[in-house]
Amino acid sequence: MKRAASVVLSVVFMLACQSFGKDATKANPFNETLSAVSAAELPAKAADLVVQAKPRARQNVTVNVVKSAVGLNPAAAPAIVAAIARAVPEMASVAAGTAAAEQPKQASAIA
Repeated sequence: MKRAASVVLSVVFMLACQSFGKDATKANPFNETLSAVSAAELPAKAADLVVQAKPRARQNVTVNVVKSAVGLNPAAAPAIVAAIARAVPEMASVAAGTAAAEQPKQASAIA
């Protein structure tokens, strides 16, 4: 009886630990790349990262790049979106929506 209870509890604890591990936030992979760039070069580097992304992953990359860039320099949000929109026009709405969600007070300037 004790052995069966300990096996059941072990399985429950393993599943609980595994489910909590999935909830851990993953670091944005573009934080390191963009933090090494000066503030003046940030919009151009963000646009370059989106251009270099594969077409299938471009939307996800755009969201992550915008979140990272706006997190590093919130005042540059309109310039970041503009640079991405010029480089990859089909990702303009994704970049603008993400930036506006990150900086709602700048939404009119971003649009």
